Amino acid sequence: MKLRAFGRLLGAHPIVAVGIALLLRSDLGPAPWEIFHVGLAQATGLSIGAAASTTSIAAVLIAFVAGVRPGIGTLVNAVILGGCIDAALAVIPAAPSLAVASCYLAAGIVLLGLGTGLYLSAELGSDRAEHGPHQHQR
Repeated sequence: MKLRAFGRLLGAHPIVAVGIALLLRSDLGPAPWEIFHVGLAQATGLSIGAAASTTSIAAVLIAFVAGVRPGIGTLVNAVILGGCIDAALAVIPAAPSLAVASCYLAAGIVLLGLGTGLYLSAELGSDRAEHGPHQHQR
């Protein structure tokens, strides 16, 4: 594993988490997974980040049983992102007005896209993805 790729992987999580927190604090329509995590948190008493981590770990376990070996990026994501989400939610207040909420929403979408791109650029996901049909055989 290249150090630079691992750095991108680690750097992506706080960016994604701030994007998610901004979407949630905007109260203008977070992504479906975040709505699920909010509902899971409300139903179980977990924090939103803990609900996200629980969901991620469950997905990794299901994929593993299905024969998909998770890469280091997938495992790091399952463990780290939830804590980053909770940290971001702890410091980002609810939007006090529609104008601020709109800015939160726009910034959240941009950060979520940038962080996801950074995460994917590390190419540290599942081993199956590295050898999928879209890859050229050597």
